[in-house]
Amino acid sequence: MEQQQRQVGVVLIGVGRAGSIHANNLVKMPEVKLLYLVDIDIPRCEEMRAQYFLNDTQITTPDKLDDILPDNRLDTGLLNAH
Repeated sequence: MEQQQRQVGVVLIGVGRAGSIHANNLVKMPEVKLLYLVDIDIPRCEEMRAQYFLNDTQITTPDKLDDILPDNRLDTGLLNAH
């Protein structure tokens, strides 16, 4: 019997050009669950969530990071800055 592995929970911080590239790669990885999109540009986060059908992915702003860090599903994050 094959055992199902738990997905790696990820927060993506920054949804600009580099963030879009990372998101495109992450959504193709079945072992990854994109839990949060974080950016000051909420409309861009909403576009990305719709584009990749990330219905369960939450959107927040950088000033709210302290609110999501205690999430026990979260394993790692990607920070995209310029």
